[in-house]
Amino acid sequence: MPSALPPTLAELVELGVKDDGNDAAIRAESALADATELALAEVPERTAQTWATTAPELVRLIVIHAARRHTVAPSRGVYLTDHERELVRRAHTPTRASLSASRS
Repeated sequence: MPSALPPTLAELVELGVKDDGNDAAIRAESALADATELALAEVPERTAQTWATTAPELVRLIVIHAARRHTVAPSRGVYLTDHERELVRRAHTPTRASLSASRS
């Protein structure tokens, strides 16, 4: 089920990120915002605007994992792997199956 970007801090905590105080929460929310910005930079502006309110679940998971990676190793910064960037781009691009179904 699609939902808004960035994901909530609670979703990040569910994956094991410890919310051990106000500073940790601020860093985690900042990481979520940064990961969201990186993901949205991979798609056209119109798609980015749409995903701000209704993003595919896959994209939300990628954002959460990128933010989690940063909370585990803060010195590396927030980043998307090449594979994650490709998955975000694919989430934007319709598949052949969906295109042929819509033309029928």
